[in-house]
Amino acid sequence: MRLRLTAGQAVFLHGFMSPKRTLSWEDVMSNDALTMRRMLEANLSFDSLHRLQPDTGAWIRAKRVTLLDCPAMALWSAHPTRDFQAEVGDLAETKWSVDTMLAMGLTYPDLEHAGLCFSNMPLFSHVRFLGWAQLGLSRAHVADVPEAVLIRLFGLSKFDVIRSLK
Repeated sequence: MRLRLTAGQAVFLHGFMSPKRTLSWEDVMSNDALTMRRMLEANLSFDSLHRLQPDTGAWIRAKRVTLLDCPAMALWSAHPTRDFQAEVGDLAETKWSVDTMLAMGLTYPDLEHAGLCFSNMPLFSHVRFLGWAQLGLSRAHVADVPEAVLIRLFGLSKFDVIRSLK
């Protein structure tokens, strides 16, 4: 698969000395500077980049995308923990909104699998109680958690937390 490039895109992506009017996955693999972000800056569309390489794993193995690119990779159905092997600290550092996490299919069980526990939940200081519930925090998750922990995290009694969850 080769994408056709405009003259401006060719210079922007391949350089002034060797502008090439096409872009292939082999070109991407041979030039570390050709990241997804760089190609988007050249006004290539997500659709064209998906046609160029539809395999999420190939983008990741080639180091042409990072975890921060994951929300933009909807066409690839990229998932932060399954595809990028993100751990809880990596995920907290992104400061993604709950809506962004949900759009990528990231759930509370995924976060638990990545290392989330009640002691490190404060790393997600931008996520409120409602957000945790939207991500899938359930009554079963909080059943054995001491009330003091829930009060510290959510400002709610254990009774109110349990009553508010599915």
